[in-house]
Amino acid sequence: MAGGKETPRQKMIGMMYLVLTALLALNVSKEILNAFVVMNVSLETTNSNIENKNAYAYGIFSQKNSENSAKVGPWFEKANKARNASKDLFNFIQNCKAQVIMHTDGLPREAVIGTGPDGFDTVLNSELLDGKDNYDVPSQQLGLAEPKNPLRMDHGYDAITLSEKINEYKALLQAMIPAAQQANSSLYKSIGSSFAMENGEEHGEEVSWLQEQFYHMPLAAVIANFSKVQTDIRNAEADVISFLYGQVDASSYKFNRLEAAVIAPTSYLLQGDSFRAQVFLAAFDTTQSPMITMAPDFADSVNGTFGADTLNAEQLSVSRGKGFITIPTPSEGVFTLKGLIRIKSPDGNSMQSYNVSTSYQVAKPSLTVSATKMNVFYKGVDNPISVSVPGVPADKIKVNIDQGTISKSGKDGYIVRVRKGNQAEVSVSAQMPDGSAKKMGSVLFRVKTVPDPKPYFAGKSSSDDRVKKRDLTAVQGVAARMENFDFDLKFKVTSFKLTMIIGGKPIEKVSRSNRITDDMKIMLKKAKTGSKVYIESIKAKGPDGTVRNLGSLSFKVI
Repeated sequence: MAGGKETPRQKMIGMMYLVLTALLALNVSKEILNAFVVMNVSLETTNSNIENKNAYAYGIFSQKNSENSAKVGPWFEKANKARNASKDLFNFIQNCKAQVIMHTDGLPREAVIGTGPDGFDTVLNSELLDGKDNYDVPSQQLGLAEPKNPLRMDHGYDAITLSEKINEYKALLQAMIPAAQQANSSLYKSIGSSFAMENGEEHGEEVSWLQEQFYHMPLAAVIANFSKVQTDIRNAEADVISFLYGQVDASSYKFNRLEAAVIAPTSYLLQGDSFRAQVFLAAFDTTQSPMITMAPDFADSVNGTFGADTLNAEQLSVSRGKGFITIPTPSEGVFTLKGLIRIKSPDGNSMQSYNVSTSYQVAKPSLTVSATKMNVFYKGVDNPISVSVPGVPADKIKVNIDQGTISKSGKDGYIVRVRKGNQAEVSVSAQMPDGSAKKMGSVLFRVKTVPDPKPYFAGKSSSDDRVKKRDLTAVQGVAARMENFDFDLKFKVTSFKLTMIIGGKPIEKVSRSNRITDDMKIMLKKAKTGSKVYIESIKAKGPDGTVRNLGSLSFKVI
């Protein structure tokens, strides 16, 4: 079996496989058997590498699902089915390997199969086997003593069961591809050819795929053939994951720009009211300009037409995906504006129409309360805001907060500090010329905890999975940085744990500060290419006095 997409390394392994099989048919010496051993080691290394890449892809898929399960969930569920099916078939073949090795070399099961350092099941290296040139026992254990009449074995790890499981696996993966796409899907065809198990020919006589792969083959060749099937499984799994991940956005609009947007029912607040708005990220395509028409009358998104007042409809000027409108405000009052946005559908064959409606209020100026940096207050830090009342001097304004404290800062600035609660209300009153105090309004702010910083080690964060050896030897400690946060806050790491596998055993060292210890420096110097470095139990103290658990980091040394 061969995958639809092969790397140069995989193609080379495939050629080695064909050459060695041909030489084996000529009963060449044990040197050929040793070549099968080398090929098997290469195949198992390839399988491990692909599995690590697949695990990384699943991790990204899982993160996307946690962010938007409604959109990603159906495809993520299929990906998990593919993952479980691949794992089951891969492990079944591992047990097939173990079965033939146990009975060929007379070894107990625990000496043949176990868990490797990467956490996956591993089988005894065929180089260590005495019977790698044995032709008979592998065929018997796989139920192929009579190849034209294969038998089911009581132990369950026989050739018939293997072929059934491969067919089930092939059908499951192909079913992941929507029926409408299957006819023209290269992946669908690739899966079919990779697991076709077509009959071959030997001495002018038709032979089954099972007979061709496993009958009267020496143990070393049987194990290598099993590993080749496992490589096909890992490759097919990777292709299916990539396909399913691509389907998430296949029918969605493609946007290349994000901007923050605030939509409020009205752009003006009356005295005593609270400001309410929807705050979100707006996505648009700067390469495709929609058609935007606004009018004071009703817009029909189904028919793409306007109501009676079409004479006053205005076609907006659109630039880089956004329409621009300017409306004079000569008089006070509440005004409503409706419109229609039309844009090409993702397939480019039709136009999609969307209603848009907004209202605005024109009134005389009144109280203005705005956050200097954000529309929220963060606990335990200084939150600057500005407060002004047009026509009233700054020294005649009194500002209060129902949660926390507020103090003057500059001409019309204030510093708010809060330590608890989920919201805080800032209220303002002004001293009138007659000496009386008049309430000018209030604004409700959300109260949030300062978000956790992001840990860094050797210049790498949780979004990285590899680190260079020279960076490890130069690292001084673990840092905690605030990212995409408007406040200039400092967090200091107070402790962390460094773990490495050295000499086959996990070694742990703990630092009670942000710096690596001398013991850790010695450990890091022993790091080899391909080994893992884990930074765990990272704790940092923030300016509000709280100690945060920042989780862990893991890197592969390159």
